[in-house]
Amino acid sequence: MNDRKQLFALYEAGIVAALDPEVLDPDAAWSDPALFCVLRHEPCAVITACNPGFIEYSSEVNEQRNEQLRTRLVLSGYAIWQALNTAPDGSFAEPGFLVWGITQERACELAAAFAQFAIYWYDDTGDRSVIGCDYAVE
Repeated sequence: MNDRKQLFALYEAGIVAALDPEVLDPDAAWSDPALFCVLRHEPCAVITACNPGFIEYSSEVNEQRNEQLRTRLVLSGYAIWQALNTAPDGSFAEPGFLVWGITQERACELAAAFAQFAIYWYDDTGDRSVIGCDYAVE
């Protein structure tokens, strides 16, 4: 198995949670995005700007990159929620954004602008896919 296949296997195994900003108790609000898609009858994407592909940045750099992504999303008019992708064994946790009202194509374009290999895509029935995006250097 090559490195890219191993990386996508890690993406597939990731546990994704999103924070509904309307719920007052943040500890109770982190849930699987699939639930929100079913309740809203709406698809969404989960995107991060952290640690693209095989690169590991410091937490400070990852925070800056995610802030740049957040700014692009907000300026584009998307409704965003906080999201978190974690490894099943807890070995990593990577913040990002659940994005409502975005197309799969636009989500991949934004991800590629931050050199990401993939996004999580949830359809309106809550089915999750890892969608490969064209790698692009910033």
